[in-house]
Amino acid sequence: MAIACHHCRHSNPSKAKFCGRCGQSFSLQAGPPSKVESGSRTCRRPRSGCGWLSAFLCILAVGGLWVSRGGRPSGQLMRTYELNPARREAMYELLRPDDVKVVVDRQGALITIRGTAEEVQTVERFIDLITHSHIGNHLQWPVHSGVQRRYKLTKSKLRTLADALSFSDVYMDMPSRTELIIITAESDHEIIEAMVRILGGQRSHYD
Repeated sequence: MAIACHHCRHSNPSKAKFCGRCGQSFSLQAGPPSKVESGSRTCRRPRSGCGWLSAFLCILAVGGLWVSRGGRPSGQLMRTYELNPARREAMYELLRPDDVKVVVDRQGALITIRGTAEEVQTVERFIDLITHSHIGNHLQWPVHSGVQRRYKLTKSKLRTLADALSFSDVYMDMPSRTELIIITAESDHEIIEAMVRILGGQRSHYD
């Protein structure tokens, strides 16, 4: 026995909690979901106009929540940022690979991030790091005044991370034939380490 969504009439498995096509929550629909016999196109519709009105209001509420979360279940957020072209492309290339934990999209001057609250907050702080730095000012403070840490990533992600961090005030070094990036910074390692974890890497305590 299948369940027909009151909103789009899509046929769903009997144990489904959300419509597989439009994301409508079956628990919020007015009255029990319509049943569709296997192999049949007929279904039971709501008995009154009030049922349709209630379903429509539920669709507005649940649909808005669904869109704001990028078409994903609970726990997902979506944020859009406006960046200059160079920084936008650097962030897009950094987060674009399929194995990165967050989802990224771009349109014009905008870049959109979808992920958990913690992931979105990390990306937001990283964007702040590369957009509110004073490029060139780091030349005025000696390298030994910062904290040096090593991070391990695949070589492709090392390059995109370095490209993004080139807009910040941190120092970077990538030893040849390794998957390490050595970063010297005064106070930004918490943000950088969190971003490295999103990229599937980790802090390295050894050379």
